[in-house]
Amino acid sequence: MSGEICTWHRLVDYQPPGSTPDAGHMSFESPERIVEIGVHGAYREVWQRLPGSTGRSIALAEPARRDGQPAARLFLAGHYLMRVRPSSRIGNPAFEITFGTLTDGQWHIERSTHPHLEGQAQAVALDRTGMELARVRQDDASTHWRILQWEN
Repeated sequence: MSGEICTWHRLVDYQPPGSTPDAGHMSFESPERIVEIGVHGAYREVWQRLPGSTGRSIALAEPARRDGQPAARLFLAGHYLMRVRPSSRIGNPAFEITFGTLTDGQWHIERSTHPHLEGQAQAVALDRTGMELARVRQDDASTHWRILQWEN
C-alpha cells in the first residue's frame, strides 16, 4: 500500500470508538480528491472537494457552557457551514451535526442529525471582533466565540 498514513484523533464522536485506531493510507490524487484505504479495516473512502468550499475558512469554539456540556464548534469553508454540538455521552440524541450553505446571511440547512432542522433557513453572521474572538449572530441571539482559525 502506498501513500501517507493518517490517523484520525477525534475530540468528539457521534459513535463509540472502534477497537482499532482510525487510520488510512492517504493518496492525494489532486487538490480536489483524496482516496483513503483502511489500515486496520477493509474500507475505501473517496474525499472529493465540494464546489464552493474554497475561500473563507473559519473554525470557532463556543464559550464554556454553564450546563457542563462540551462546547459547540462552527466550521465555515467557502459557502458551507457546519455546527457540531457534542454531548458528554456518546450516542446521546443531544449530539448534533448540522450542515448546509451560508448565502447572504442565511444558513440553509441541508443535513442534520436532528432531522427537524433540515430544510430550515436561519440568519447567521460571523464577525471577527479581535485577534481571538468573533461574534456569532444567529437569528436574534449574539454571542462571542473563540477563534480557532480565521482565513479570508
